[in-house]
Amino acid sequence: MFEVLTSEASYLRSLKVLIEHFMNSRDLNDTIILRDKKTLFSCIARVKEVSESFLKDLEERMDESIMITDVCDIIYFHAQHNFQVYVDYVRNQLYQEQKYSQLM
Repeated sequence: MFEVLTSEASYLRSLKVLIEHFMNSRDLNDTIILRDKKTLFSCIARVKEVSESFLKDLEERMDESIMITDVCDIIYFHAQHNFQVYVDYVRNQLYQEQKYSQLM
């Protein structure tokens, strides 16, 4: 359980860096057109929301008892209801990589 929680917390921190320092960068906004920015950062805000929700549920379970025996129900719920955003993000990754290479 602890590994899932720490992994998700680390992932969320990385997403926040991506959003705060790159996606919301004034310099980047002045440099690239909106369509390219949308390609580079497609669904990132939604991925962050899903990650926050997943981490919140994991942390609440940990608050219930330090001796957590199971988080499968949490993972299953989020997989059924929220993880489609990750599928969409991975599906768009090729386009993001191509756009990044093109811009570089």
